[in-house]
Amino acid sequence: MNETFQILAGFLDKFSDDVVGHAREDIPADLRARLRDFAQGTLDDAERARLCLSMKENPQWIPALAMEARTPRGERDAAR
Repeated sequence: MNETFQILAGFLDKFSDDVVGHAREDIPADLRARLRDFAQGTLDDAERARLCLSMKENPQWIPALAMEARTPRGERDAAR
């Protein structure tokens, strides 16, 4: 597992109860798709770096990422 995902996994393990379910705004479909791809590990390095920077600037997106990371892959695929 690369370092970015290890950091994310550690964060979610430690703070997931505090993070999940606190989003207050709807996330655009294109951003939600990028978060889903990030959670699945399918973004290329450049896109992942851009998304990480955007998430630092928009911490309100973290709960959506947490939900994507916690959703079993089969359920994510069915939602597409």
